[in-house]
Amino acid sequence: MFFAAEVTFIALATKAAFDLRFAHAHQADSVVSTYAFNPDGTVKTDSLGRLVGATYAPNRYNTDRVQARRKHLEDYYALLLANHLLAGAEAYVSAQLWDLPDHVSIRALPFGAVLSATIHW
Repeated sequence: MFFAAEVTFIALATKAAFDLRFAHAHQADSVVSTYAFNPDGTVKTDSLGRLVGATYAPNRYNTDRVQARRKHLEDYYALLLANHLLAGAEAYVSAQLWDLPDHVSIRALPFGAVLSATIHW
């Protein structure tokens, strides 16, 4: 169970890291919303080929989106840490209770099942 959770959280953290890098790389981009045209129907450009008179709209990868992607990645890191802590706690309890079956047992008797425990003084 811990291994499956670990693999799942690592895969999700990898995807979240990719999404964060993509959002961060495209944060300053913009989208052309309207073009300016010459009388002959071609798009207006300057001597370097840049658009002239066009209006731009910001894209969807603004600062809020980048911060949300960063929080997603932090959430998956927290889940990985919690999974490690729970696995460690489970391993500790298992190590402490390794001899429990020798001291606690259930036996079938003719009149029913009996739970018995051995306590050494």
